[in-house]
Amino acid sequence: MTARAVIRAPTPRRGRAKLLVCGDETPIANSCVAWPLPRRMGLGLAVYACQLVLSCVWMSYFRFETLEWLWRTITYRRLQPMRRRDRAD
Repeated sequence: MTARAVIRAPTPRRGRAKLLVCGDETPIANSCVAWPLPRRMGLGLAVYACQLVLSCVWMSYFRFETLEWLWRTITYRRLQPMRRRDRAD
């Protein structure tokens, strides 16, 4: 497996959790606008790494992220199944 493939492997799951990821990034980024650039870049990389790990774990247990589940439930006017059926817990 190439280095590029290793880096790209978890990003589709992070993309599936797009509403939650954007909701996390925006207040963090807005709160540290006055910080020096190297400090902001370090924080940005740390947040990105945490989001990759947490979104991979979340999407392995659940079909949707939380805001997408709420949005689908309101749109379809019935509770949507949240947990993955293919997990044998």
